[in-house]
Amino acid sequence: MNAWLCGIPRPGSAAVRQCAHGMSALARRMTERETIVPGTTAPVSRSQGDQGVFTRLRSLKLPTPSGHDLPALDGLRALAILLVVWYHSSAFIDWPHNAFPFLQPVAAFGFTGVLLFFVLSGFLLFLPYARAILLHDPWPSVKQFYRRRALRILPVYFTVVTLLTLLVAAAGHLSAQTALSLGLAALLAHNLSTDATNLINLLDGPLWTLAIEWQFYLVLPCLALALARFAGVPSRRGFAVRLLIALAALVMVGLATRVLAAFAFFSLDARVPMTAHGIVGPLLRLFYGYYGRYLEVFALGMGLSLLYVTWIERGALPRRGAAWLSGVALAAFGASFLCCLVWAERTHVLMGYDLWTFARLNGSPWIVIGIWVTGLCFAFLLLAVLAGPPLLQRVFAVPPLRFIGIISYSVYAWHLPIFKLTRSVLPALLVTLLVAIASHYLIERPFLSRRISLSDKLPHR
Repeated sequence: MNAWLCGIPRPGSAAVRQCAHGMSALARRMTERETIVPGTTAPVSRSQGDQGVFTRLRSLKLPTPSGHDLPALDGLRALAILLVVWYHSSAFIDWPHNAFPFLQPVAAFGFTGVLLFFVLSGFLLFLPYARAILLHDPWPSVKQFYRRRALRILPVYFTVVTLLTLLVAAAGHLSAQTALSLGLAALLAHNLSTDATNLINLLDGPLWTLAIEWQFYLVLPCLALALARFAGVPSRRGFAVRLLIALAALVMVGLATRVLAAFAFFSLDARVPMTAHGIVGPLLRLFYGYYGRYLEVFALGMGLSLLYVTWIERGALPRRGAAWLSGVALAAFGASFLCCLVWAERTHVLMGYDLWTFARLNGSPWIVIGIWVTGLCFAFLLLAVLAGPPLLQRVFAVPPLRFIGIISYSVYAWHLPIFKLTRSVLPALLVTLLVAIASHYLIERPFLSRRISLSDKLPHR
């Protein structure tokens, strides 16, 4: 496989020209069909004709039932995946940090790109519930929600896990004892077991976040219903205060599990907190898992969806006020992200590859609130883009950035195994891009089309 990865045709060769011709033909065929943009519930028509790929991307929309378009969110997805890729490139492939040493801390902090993904998930997935709570839209169908989420993430996930499992087994690195771990991985519950987590790290480390996402999907309809029941109807007095209390409770539950995990790590001598003795271990296995549930970070996106519906979709915030809010939020993101970077470096969060345990952090508040505060930085950025002036939104909606955002899931799923096989930066990035494009169009798109047909057939409840 290394030989195949390194055997990249030379620029200008017949193989490259033939490949370019084939990709152009594929792009022309794609213009004759409807495009399904990840995160939407309806197909988006593409312009026909002899346009370039990025020209056609400029016409892509992210339609919502209220008619608002959010194309800049693809740019935020691109930012998230670029941070993650930069982080892994600094750890696994040749990267010219010797020439630019000041970039090393930023690259080491790139692991926080997953927090931006979590904030975006909380925002986008809770948005229909926010409309139901605030605008009395029909309550989203639970059955439809679960089916669409499964079709969104499972095809690529199972493809990657199956292929890498076969390759690792062929190399003799798996045993019969891994059957249970593979079963948990198939259920996206690998964060409930140390062995299963180690197996996923062996196969494809970034897939640990998919268990976090999947478990958030499972509880989100219940969380949304509980929040709606607690807050009551918008016309009731104190409605906004009750909404705020409910969201604050979600954040506090997430932070409380981190306090308990830190207690297990330092006081009960549990290197993996969920393996602690007594009642603490089972509680952490249920509410924390191996890395945490990140409920406090998802709650940030949920809160932003409520603000978005209230201030922007309902027009409660005038244009000048929205521009002012965007500027303040953007400044808050820049300042707070820089502060978090310095904070992480000085508390040794950026030392070594194992960044998700409590090692070297005894006495540091980062143990409990560091992840949430960094997630809050990205929430400021998302708020700035949502409320922002057209110029800021166009920056995140430029076609190349949107294209990276659209294929970001496939990039996320495939890039690390390729990095481990290809230690040179340019071949690694090129192969990752080509594999991600193929994965998106050959695996993701057919199931996304199926997801749309399910959305049309299933009624709202």
